[in-house]
Amino acid sequence: MTQFTAVDASCLNVSDAAHHIVITNDNAVTELDFFLSERPALLAVDCSILVTSLTKTGDCFLYGCDYLALVDFGRDNSALDDNAATVSECAEELTGTTNSTISALDVVGQRRRDELPSVPTFSLTTIGDHALSQCSSLTVVHCGGLASVTSIGASFLYDAISLPTIDLNALASVTRIGTNFMHGCASLTLADISGLVNLTELSNGFLSECFQLVEVKACGLSSVARIGDGCFAKCGSLEKVDFSGGLSSTVSHIGSLFLMGAGMATGTGRFHVLIGC
Repeated sequence: MTQFTAVDASCLNVSDAAHHIVITNDNAVTELDFFLSERPALLAVDCSILVTSLTKTGDCFLYGCDYLALVDFGRDNSALDDNAATVSECAEELTGTTNSTISALDVVGQRRRDELPSVPTFSLTTIGDHALSQCSSLTVVHCGGLASVTSIGASFLYDAISLPTIDLNALASVTRIGTNFMHGCASLTLADISGLVNLTELSNGFLSECFQLVEVKACGLSSVARIGDGCFAKCGSLEKVDFSGGLSSTVSHIGSLFLMGAGMATGTGRFHVLIGC
C-alpha cells in the first residue's frame, strides 16, 4: 500500500519525486498561488483536509501536472481506493512499475481525516485561474468539498483531455465561472451542470471543443441571465442540451457561436435543445 506524503500548504519546497500527496494546513495558510504546478511525477492529490481551512487556491493550482490522475476535494475515506486502478495505470506509464496502487486509508491520511469533525465545515470560497488546467491524464475529480465555493477562475479543467465524467452537484454556491470552463475535455461524454443553480452566466468558451460530448444536462439553471460567446461550440458529437426547468426570464445576451458545430460529427447535424419550465 502506497503511503501518501503529508505536505503542508505553507511548504515551498515539495519534493519533485512525491507521487501521492495529502495537503495539510497546520499553519493556517488562507491563499495559495502556483502551488504544486507543473509536477510531472504527481499522480494523486488529496485536498479534503485543505478545503476545510483554505479560503482561496490562487492561480495555477495543480496546473500542468501531466500524469496527475486523481484529485480528491472531499468525499469519503474510500474515495481514492475506488480509483486505485486509474492511478496505477498512470504510475506504470510514468515509472514502468505496477506497484503504485494507492489507498486513502494509509497512516497519514487516516490520522489526518480522523481529526476532522464528522460534518466538516468547508472554507474554500475561491478557485483561481488555470486550476487543474493542462492535466492531460486527469480522469477523476471529486468535488464534494467545494460546497462553499462561489467563484471559479478562468480555464478550470482546461484541456483535461482524459476526463470522462465529473459530478458538479456540490457546486451549488457558485455564482461566477471564468472563461473556457472545461474547454477541450475531449473524452467527456456527459456533462451534468444542473447543480450550478446559482450560476449567473455561462461564460465565453463554456464546455467548448469537447469533441465526444453527447449530452448536457442543464436543468434548473434559473439564475443564468447571460450566455457568452462560443458556449458548447465545436462539440461535434453533441445531440442534446436540456435547459428544461427554465433559464432566467431575464436572459439578456446569447453570444456568437453558441452551439456552433453541434451534431456535425454524427453526419446529420441534428441536435435537440430543450428550453422551458
